[in-house]
Amino acid sequence: MPGPHRPQIGSAGAASPGEIEAALSAVDGLAQCLVVAREDRPGDVRLVGYVVPRAGARLEEDALKDILKRTLPEYMVPQHLVALGEIPLLPNGKVDRKALPAPQAIPTGRDFAAPRDGL
Repeated sequence: MPGPHRPQIGSAGAASPGEIEAALSAVDGLAQCLVVAREDRPGDVRLVGYVVPRAGARLEEDALKDILKRTLPEYMVPQHLVALGEIPLLPNGKVDRKALPAPQAIPTGRDFAAPRDGL
């Protein structure tokens, strides 16, 4: 979801979230995606990809990361991928970044399934 101001992230070579989102958008089975740099603990900045699967699609975190590693350098692959039913928006249509959930550890091999209720 491109916006008017997309900050650069990454230290090895600056990358914009838009570049990572473009790679995620090319993955079959994804309806929407968003990449942010989150600092949930002071000094611990991590790339988090928020993905909204298409209806009926099941996505595995490790498989998505493997796909991204084919086209992106390692430092640009999000450390966490979080499946959402929809990207939260503000009334003006912009992404509500404060409503994005913090990533939680997802066991390897577990399929992503979009929430079935409105949370």
